Amino acid sequence: ALRMAEQAARDVDAIKVFESQGRSIDDMAASLDGLIDKASLARQVNLAESFGIRGEDFARGIELARAAAVATGQSFDYMLNSFTVAASRMSKPIADNLGIMVSAEEANDRYAESLGRTASSLTDVEKRQAFVNEMLRQGVPLTERVNKAGADSSSKFDKMAASAKDASSAFGSCLYTHLT
Repeated sequence: ALRMAEQAARDVDAIKVFESQGRSIDDMAASLDGLIDKASLARQVNLAESFGIRGEDFARGIELARAAAVATGQSFDYMLNSFTVAASRMSKPIADNLGIMVSAEEANDRYAESLGRTASSLTDVEKRQAFVNEMLRQGVPLTERVNKAGADSSSKFDKMAASAKDASSAFGSCLYTHLT
């Protein structure tokens, strides 16, 4: 019971940080049709924002994660975490979880060229953006293939798991309230 209450407290904190920006976790979770529990979603968004990943890029990353989950049989939560961590760390091995192979050198060259500059002149922030852009660019064919196939049966299980996690978090919150 103590572990459940502790996790609930951590969940509440992550959601508070998310909502401190004037957003509703309920609205964002609803926009994803319940594919991920609210606390995990808040943590993913908070992490992405702490590394400067733009909102529109995160939204496209959600689509890539959804497609990768369907194509590989992994959970949406796992794939969204893979996108967020790979983008934040510029990690080729973690991006590989999504079925994409990112070359930082090629990503930097492509991004620098779009800015009319050289790759060696990119800042660390720009290199991260180059990596994110390349992940998203490479994810387009996968997303299109999954959408064309109409494959989405596994999302029902992601939704059930998310509902169970939300219920567990709510119960843990009640425990936390009574233990403190």
